[in-house]
Amino acid sequence: MIPYLPFYNFLVYHLPQALYNYPNLFGTKDAKDVISAVYNVSGYDTTGSIEDYQQSLIDNAYCYFLLREVNGELKNKIFRLDLFRQILPNDKDGYDFAGGLMHAFRHCSWNGMKLSSGNGEAELNYLWDLPVMLGRAILTAKDSDNGTTTFEDENRIWQIKYHIDPDTKVYYLKTAFAKG
Repeated sequence: MIPYLPFYNFLVYHLPQALYNYPNLFGTKDAKDVISAVYNVSGYDTTGSIEDYQQSLIDNAYCYFLLREVNGELKNKIFRLDLFRQILPNDKDGYDFAGGLMHAFRHCSWNGMKLSSGNGEAELNYLWDLPVMLGRAILTAKDSDNGTTTFEDENRIWQIKYHIDPDTKVYYLKTAFAKG
């Protein structure tokens, strides 16, 4: 896993601070509430507007996953996990994260706190649990060209949907959610 600094800072510093300082802005069915909470703790307000911050996250907050063969050689597969690809209006008079980790985090909570704009029904032990599981599941999937795979953790089966860029062959997350 190769995280770029904005992705790392978001997951390690800004998201936990926002969860503790603005818990009422999570689980509201509105991604812009989550962005507002994280913007408020990020220090970006001294540099630019909340719209600039959101665009900066879209453009710069991602990590790459690479897989090594048993002999140590890199496998010819790359998975790019964006924080999110865009924010789009939803039918609940709010906004949704489209693609990426924050879209999948809608289904997750951590220490009893919802991690994104959704219900947070799947409790994670660590914030890095889901990104690592997604990278492993997508890169090791037997029939990985079909755009969907599953992964089982201690007590859930995760359904994972992804897109493969036809030109670069890089894998991108669409969504992930726990079943059962």
